[in-house]
Amino acid sequence: MIPDSAPDTPTLLMDAAEALFAERGIDHVSMREIVRASGQKNLSAAHYHFGSRESLVVAVLERRLRDIDRGRHARLDRLEASGLAHDLHELTHACIAELCDTVADAPWGAQHVLVASQAMLNPKWTYEAVVDPACFSAMIRLEQMARSLAPNMPDSCYLLRMRMLQDQILHVVARWVHQHGAVTDTNAVQYRYMVKHLTAFVTAGLGAQFG
Repeated sequence: MIPDSAPDTPTLLMDAAEALFAERGIDHVSMREIVRASGQKNLSAAHYHFGSRESLVVAVLERRLRDIDRGRHARLDRLEASGLAHDLHELTHACIAELCDTVADAPWGAQHVLVASQAMLNPKWTYEAVVDPACFSAMIRLEQMARSLAPNMPDSCYLLRMRMLQDQILHVVARWVHQHGAVTDTNAVQYRYMVKHLTAFVTAGLGAQFG
C-alpha cells in the first residue's frame, strides 16, 4: 500500500520537469524524458495531467511562485506591523529577501530561478500572459505601498522602474546560480554579499531622480 504522504503523479511530473528544465533548458527536454525521469510507466502521463507542454511549464512555475508570494505578503505584513512600511529600503529588501532566502534554503529554490528566468525570456509566450496574476499579488501590493514614497514621479516612470526591479531581481539571482550553483556552506558568504548589493542597487534605482 502506498503511504498517504507519497507524492501524486502530477507532483512527480512537475518535480522531474523542474529539475530537467533547470539543467538543460525548457526547450531542450521532451515530454517523454520528463515522464521517464518521474518514474511513470505511462508515456502519455504528462499530456494526460497537463494537456500541453506550455501548461506543464506554467504549472511548474506557479506552484513555486505562489509559495514565494505568500512569503512576501508575510514580510510586508511584518513591515506594516513594525511601522517600517514607508521605508523604501525595507520594502525592496522584503521583496528580494523572500526570493533569495528561498533560493538558499528551499531544495527547489535554485532550480526555480533558473526555470523562471528562462520562461520570462521565452519567445513562445509572454510570461505575464500565461502565469496566473494572483502569483504576483505581493509584488502588486509592494508597488502600491512604495508609490507614496515617490509622489512626484510620473506613473509611466514609476511603473517602468517597478518592472525593471522585478526583472533585475530574478535575472541577477538566476545568473548567480548559473555561475556558482546552489547555495552551500562554501559559497554562502559570497551569495549574501550579492544579495546585499542587489538590494542596495535596486533601492537606489527605484528612488533615483527622474527627468
